[in-house]
Amino acid sequence: MENLSIASKKGADFLADFCYAPVVGFGEGPVLPCNLTSLVSAFGTPFEPDLAGSVLLLEDRAERHDILDRWLTTLYISGKLAQVAAVGFGQFENCDSRGAFNMLSFEELAGDRLVPMQVPCCFDLPFGQSAQSFVVPFGVRSVLDTAKGKLSFSESAFSH
Repeated sequence: MENLSIASKKGADFLADFCYAPVVGFGEGPVLPCNLTSLVSAFGTPFEPDLAGSVLLLEDRAERHDILDRWLTTLYISGKLAQVAAVGFGQFENCDSRGAFNMLSFEELAGDRLVPMQVPCCFDLPFGQSAQSFVVPFGVRSVLDTAKGKLSFSESAFSH
């Protein structure tokens, strides 16, 4: 419940203990927390979210790197990654190459898509599907500072 309480307050910050940022910068917009597999699966349906101008937060669990690469490539070639203000990657728990020794790390795969477009991005933000993850409210205006691995909320998640 403490994590939900933190997320509900205007001015609340999520700060990564350690953050890798291949593209340093700021992104400001409504926060859109998504499971990567579910996001791509919603494309072409009435449930497909509008990514334009969003601070896109991605996480996933127990996927192989080649599948994550496929999902990131879909986001890339569809032009949707170019529309976001910034991308923050949370926990990708139990995601690995599953013995494919020629596979790049997940950070390298994602960086290959985001660095050429200069979309501010960072990895290892404290959200995902683990018990230690923070709850991230949907649609709340936020700012992602990729250099610091810091997500700040510009408004409360709850109306008064």
